[in-house]
Amino acid sequence: MRRAVLLLALLLCQAQGPAPPNPPGFIDVVAYDNRRIVHIAAHQVTRIFHNEESTLIDTGGFARQRSLEPVDVVARRVIAAGRRMIALTDPSQQRIWLAAEAIIVVRESRENRAEGGRTAVSVVGLPLSRDLAVRESVDEVLAAIRRALAEPPAPRP
Repeated sequence: MRRAVLLLALLLCQAQGPAPPNPPGFIDVVAYDNRRIVHIAAHQVTRIFHNEESTLIDTGGFARQRSLEPVDVVARRVIAAGRRMIALTDPSQQRIWLAAEAIIVVRESRENRAEGGRTAVSVVGLPLSRDLAVRESVDEVLAAIRRALAEPPAPRP
């Protein structure tokens, strides 16, 4: 059902005629209301995750965008636009993508700070400014950050 709705939204957008190209480093995302395309600066994305029935995209400017598109699809587009992202797992076994450059603290989780995870991660620009709980260990998170930062970012179109 979700894929059919997404396909319908994309077809409606195409029926409106070709859109002008995005500025370099911007990506298109189908908004949650399914009626419009939103343009997001990929270099500002700090977190991509699933919440209830939508994908949420957080940015360094405290802006949040809801989308019907799957988390991994949005993350691949952000990565292709040049942002270095790491894939982790939240306590509910859902994939969460974090911008490697935006992570500021990685530590063992304390239940009062990042409930349900092995590791707490603090990221610049998240709403409510709280730690994120992830299932990976501190060493695994740090290794993922090292790998992401060792690779040059994808060239911006």
